[in-house]
Amino acid sequence: MIDKIKKALILSKGIYGYNVLRFFKTLPPTELQINVTYRCNSRCRMCGIWKMKPENELSFEQWRKIMGDSVFSTIQRLVVTGGEPLLHPRLVELTKLFLGSMPKLQFLNLTTNGFLTKKAVETVKKLSRLAAGRGIHFSVSVSLDGIGQTHDLIRGIDGVFEKTKKTVLALKSIRSKYNFRLGVGGVISRENLDKIERVEEWCNKREIDFNYQIIGFHETYVQNMDQKNLLGFRKEDKKTLYSLLRKLATPSSRFGFRSWIKSYYWKDMLSIYQGGNRTTPCPFLYDAFVLDSLGDVYYCLSERKIGNCLKGKTVSQIYYHPKNLAFRKKMTRTVCLKCNSGCFVSSAIIKDFKRFAWFGLTGKCRRRRPPVLDPNRRL
Repeated sequence: MIDKIKKALILSKGIYGYNVLRFFKTLPPTELQINVTYRCNSRCRMCGIWKMKPENELSFEQWRKIMGDSVFSTIQRLVVTGGEPLLHPRLVELTKLFLGSMPKLQFLNLTTNGFLTKKAVETVKKLSRLAAGRGIHFSVSVSLDGIGQTHDLIRGIDGVFEKTKKTVLALKSIRSKYNFRLGVGGVISRENLDKIERVEEWCNKREIDFNYQIIGFHETYVQNMDQKNLLGFRKEDKKTLYSLLRKLATPSSRFGFRSWIKSYYWKDMLSIYQGGNRTTPCPFLYDAFVLDSLGDVYYCLSERKIGNCLKGKTVSQIYYHPKNLAFRKKMTRTVCLKCNSGCFVSSAIIKDFKRFAWFGLTGKCRRRRPPVLDPNRRL
């Protein structure tokens, strides 16, 4: 009961923030993604992170200094990712540091490619205990883009499907004991468009949640613009893509309320791929940001960084800087209109209650005309 009351209070504050407060002041961040390392043991065709070979990633002491910033005191949801986060030699200690800097944290999520089964199980056990000690909801997401050779091809390494499968099943075997939520996520691209539903079927048989994400192409973060012609959807793929999106946009009674939230997003994605503009709210425009292992700060990983906290300014100063806030506002009129990212959208849809309520009543996403840009306006 206490947990439900806490969730209700958090939700009510979020709805107030999105629908009232944000028009009068900059909202403090409540959601955060931390890329703890850019090292990666995969060779994904849709991602160029593994090519980075980063040097001078933040030391533990540098992380400690950064996390003393008050900007983290309002964070309620944290995603720990990479690269492959399990390659960080002090991941558990680092996560403990994060939790100690975020007194309002309610949700912790770890993502992994699942190649390192033993390491994954050991780490999840330790993080589960840390989260439980703070009353934090802990979840783990494992990437799986196909069954058998399809996954191996997309991840660029032979035999990794079996490794990932082993990790997923090992985590499933301990999830009840350690009280964490286990999910599997797959990226839809041209290479697996007609095969990705097999992963969902595989997960359903094992009572594991499966989430789709459409491939995105960016010069930042995944650095995969050179793969767009190879992995992007062609005209001949539209029929299959639209069919899948229509299926995903149909609410399922199995998941109840969560299904309606997902339905909103996928109906919006179908509209985007048919020429419309995005209506799905995004927390990175209002109350979320990204911090990475180089000290770089982003409002969104689809766009350029807004600063580096090792170069004289704190994360707070970067996040609230007027020029950066103007840049974030500009994003709503440019890159955001066609963005297909599903990062953190569930919480954003709930907070932007008017749109979700409209969708519940009509089954339609509430659309707005994009503002007319003035090419002479300075931001």
